[in-house]
Amino acid sequence: MQPLGPHHSVALVAVVGSITTLFCGGCVERTLRVTSDPQGATVLLNHREVGTTPCEVEFVHYGTFDVEIRLDGYDAWVGPRAVDAPMWDVPGPDLLAQLLPTRIESKDAWHFVLVQTVKDEQGVRMRASELRARVEALCPPPTAEGAVEPAVLAP
Repeated sequence: MQPLGPHHSVALVAVVGSITTLFCGGCVERTLRVTSDPQGATVLLNHREVGTTPCEVEFVHYGTFDVEIRLDGYDAWVGPRAVDAPMWDVPGPDLLAQLLPTRIESKDAWHFVLVQTVKDEQGVRMRASELRARVEALCPPPTAEGAVEPAVLAP
């Protein structure tokens, strides 16, 4: 058998390196921890239920998510929230991070403070009466002839 030439050695190293990278390469694990005060709220990301707080959610792509946090007796938190990529996980350096023979973790955390829903019927009725009185002061009922008298605004 003939010894391998320099070109064969380079090709062999490239093949072995590719196979090693394929089977021994690391991975990037991206997780998002969602907590709330109080705990036990339902978490929806992009209109899909992913758990109840506290929870950890794995994701593939960074970016802006549509978030809903819901708990009976509390006002829902609804709006966009972003997860930004760390410097090593932007296009270019991310390829090197994927090839390293180790597991890399990217962890982000969101915390939501929920506001208890106010069920004060007496207060609502009182505010409605006050608003009605203000509207009637601005727009009085029609006179006998059907004309509306101009309102005078108090300072």
